[in-house]
Amino acid sequence: MARLQDLLIQPCLDEANVGREVSVLDAEFKARLADPAFHRQAALSRFFLPSHPAYICHAGNQASLDVSPRELRRQLVAFHEAHYRSERMSLVMLGPIALEEQLSVLRAAGRGIPSGASPLKGKAESWRWGIPRNSSGVCLRRFPSGLRYWN
Repeated sequence: MARLQDLLIQPCLDEANVGREVSVLDAEFKARLADPAFHRQAALSRFFLPSHPAYICHAGNQASLDVSPRELRRQLVAFHEAHYRSERMSLVMLGPIALEEQLSVLRAAGRGIPSGASPLKGKAESWRWGIPRNSSGVCLRRFPSGLRYWN
């Protein structure tokens, strides 16, 4: 728990590490280009609304992270300070210890996580699909037996 807490609260974001990590991400991206599952994932992402987080392929590479290590570090630190806050975290703990002991460990770890997250921009759930409707407001759903309509 202490290691997880340390990673969340104080990630190592120095310039040298950021630069090395970009190189690692680029190498992993190039290796995944040979994997058909990677291409299927990219193709399936087209079924999401453009505003949905899964619409774009989130595999970082040198081109997508094309800023200096200093600037990327600045952006990562700003993102971390704005969003890695207790209000935005959930933790599920499973283990062979009693529930009360698990809760005690979680409470102790949670006390060290800062609060004060920045407000989310835009509507938080704007990417979720609603029931499809045509221009007259009638709901349409395709079933194996054909289309069904209702108001």
